[in-house]
Amino acid sequence: MRKQSALDSVLLFVLGSLSALCLENITLYCVVFGIFILGFSIFRYKKVLVQNCLYTVGTLIGTALMFLNINYRDILIDKKDYIGVRSFDPDISSISIKLYTQVLDYLFKPYLLVDIVIIISLLVLYLHKSDSEELKKAKYIRAAVAYDVFFGAYILFSFITSYFVALSPSYFINALESAISFVFYIDILYLSYYLLPRSSFIVVLYSLLSALFISAPFLVLNPFSARCFSHYCFFMCIIAGELFMIAVSSVNISAAAVRAVSLSAVSLCLSVCCFYSYVNIINKYTDNLRFRYIREQMKSRHLPIEVISLPYPNIAYDCVDLYLQSGSSPKDKTVKSNDDMYLTDILDHYGIDKDKYSERTKVEISLYDYNLGR
Repeated sequence: MRKQSALDSVLLFVLGSLSALCLENITLYCVVFGIFILGFSIFRYKKVLVQNCLYTVGTLIGTALMFLNINYRDILIDKKDYIGVRSFDPDISSISIKLYTQVLDYLFKPYLLVDIVIIISLLVLYLHKSDSEELKKAKYIRAAVAYDVFFGAYILFSFITSYFVALSPSYFINALESAISFVFYIDILYLSYYLLPRSSFIVVLYSLLSALFISAPFLVLNPFSARCFSHYCFFMCIIAGELFMIAVSSVNISAAAVRAVSLSAVSLCLSVCCFYSYVNIINKYTDNLRFRYIREQMKSRHLPIEVISLPYPNIAYDCVDLYLQSGSSPKDKTVKSNDDMYLTDILDHYGIDKDKYSERTKVEISLYDYNLGR
């Protein structure tokens, strides 16, 4: 094992401290991860490594700095913070409803490409090893492969045709979809156990447990959005990449074909990055433009105020509906909704008077309409 320098230890301490100050779920994950690697070093190397200790201490310090904030004390005791934005709801029925109506959409459904890569890679590995004695002894291997194909058909149907919708307050179809998705996780582990080398199986197991652990806090915390599950996507991409590389290496193809596939994969990734960069840059430009335009209209007393919507709302959530609200505040000024607080903060950021803005009539226009009228 390579000897660690003092600089490595210091940097790990800083990394542990800072990484615990991002999001609540990342904070908890860093603490558990720090304790895990500390225990692993004791188990594996029969000694305590300084760098592991410093990383763990750093995560504990970062966690203390975050959760000693008065907001988290209010959340723990009163189940909400003093301004009513963050809340903690451990009720089983609330967890179930949240899982069926929000987490399911954010966690299981958006990552079609990642799931397809995982499914195809597992199928390739199964076909490559289907005649091995080890697979013949696996009692449920064919059922697992069949379920692999079934889940692929399910996510393709959901993505291309239509998501399934709840038809009654029992949320039966949502509960069924949750069960289908969780069984897919078990299916990944079962097939990986028989199809992968042990080291790769450990990577898959660790990544899958991390993906679920890092998402679990949002079952009891409010509010959250799709961005809170970006770390879930990161760990699922690790699983997809591990399976894909092993699947490619198991196929007997020429070196030229490998280079061609690698070049195609790099080109695909770069293309996707370019496309996403373009639409996000345009969305950001439009978001800044619409507030400059609102300021212009506020000065000119032009009625109604035209609010520009984002060109690509499916890529970045557009708050245009919030900006189109009348903006009337509740009678009790000490009680504010999350939307009212957000609207006030963002208008203040752009130098727009909230009260005057609330008095004006608003209409939605597109960026095309705006450029057409200039």
